[in-house]
Amino acid sequence: MARTDKAKQKQRDLLAKVPAAATRIKVVDEFKNECWRELADVAITDVIQTNKAGAPVVMRGKPGRKKSKTNVPVNDAAKELLDRKKDSFSKDTLLQVALSDSNSTDLLHQVIIGLGEETASLLFERHEAERKGKDTSQVSVRRINGLKAVAETWLKRKDQLGAKSLDLTSPAYMAAVQFILETMQEAMATLDVERELSQTIFAKFSQLTKKDSWEPELKARIKSAH
Repeated sequence: MARTDKAKQKQRDLLAKVPAAATRIKVVDEFKNECWRELADVAITDVIQTNKAGAPVVMRGKPGRKKSKTNVPVNDAAKELLDRKKDSFSKDTLLQVALSDSNSTDLLHQVIIGLGEETASLLFERHEAERKGKDTSQVSVRRINGLKAVAETWLKRKDQLGAKSLDLTSPAYMAAVQFILETMQEAMATLDVERELSQTIFAKFSQLTKKDSWEPELKARIKSAH
């Protein structure tokens, strides 16, 4: 499907915001697949992905000195291994989230998934060791440590989500409050509530929300609902 002039202009505007150090940009192609493109390879049908600030999600070059030109694979087998490793990195969700937005709440979620996969692998190792009549104490210790790491990361994730949900200054929260107030106003109009009485009610409501005890009570109720 051909893209509209508005969509094309939006793509041009986002490309203009790409930092000079960026090497790739995150897009969704015409088949709804999420991928990383070289800047020169962005197609007109690609939808550029943006972060919370509205800036394009990009991948920057690695910091530090450039690799020595002499640091090349010693043979074809080593080159193949290196290529496979690079391909694995490009498909690793945790790494890509970290590179694109290290402040994203999705990062801890991906860490939990990774830790879960490793602890599951350790459980398989323990079962195999038991089946072969081998000692499983070392594997069990490693799995216990893995489970502790999962639990600790999960608690951090929960705190992270809780802190996010309690942000009373966020645009999302303000939009929700505004919609609730508009709905209340519409309800009063439907019930033919006099304008002066409606204004009095909203003025009283505003006074109550400005009390020192109102915001802590709201946070406590939201937190208790989790």
